[in-house]
Amino acid sequence: MQLAPRSFCVLWILFIGVHAFGQPVTQPVPATRPAAAILHEPDMPIKGAASSPETIAAILRRAGLHTRLISARETADQSILNPTAFDILVLPTGESFPVEARDNVVQFLRDDGCLIAMGGYAFNHLLRFENEQWQ
Repeated sequence: MQLAPRSFCVLWILFIGVHAFGQPVTQPVPATRPAAAILHEPDMPIKGAASSPETIAAILRRAGLHTRLISARETADQSILNPTAFDILVLPTGESFPVEARDNVVQFLRDDGCLIAMGGYAFNHLLRFENEQWQ
C-alpha cells in the first residue's frame, strides 16, 4: 500500500515539472549572477599543471559568471574570500597552494562555498611567501 502513494507523488511531481496549469515551467532566475574568485599569483612556483587564470576568467564570464582574480593574500582574507562575495573559488595552480590561505579556504568551503581545483591534487604542495620569495 505504501508504494502506490509514492508512485503517485513521483508521477505528480513529473507532471508538475513539465506543465503547470497548461503553462511551461521556467527555471527560477537567481537574484544575482554567480561569482568566481580565481587565485592568481604569477610568481608562485607551480607543481603539477597550471592553467591560465585569465583564460578561466574569460570562459566563466562567457558562461555568465562574475569573475575576479585574487592574490594569495586576498585568498587568505575572510573579508574578501567568503560565500557572500563569491560562490566559487578556482585554484588553477596545480598542486601548489599558499599555506597562509588554508584556514580561510577551509572556512569558505564549510560555509557552502564551492571549489574547482585544476592541474593536480589541491593542497599537495604548500608554499609560503617569505623574504620576498615563495618557499
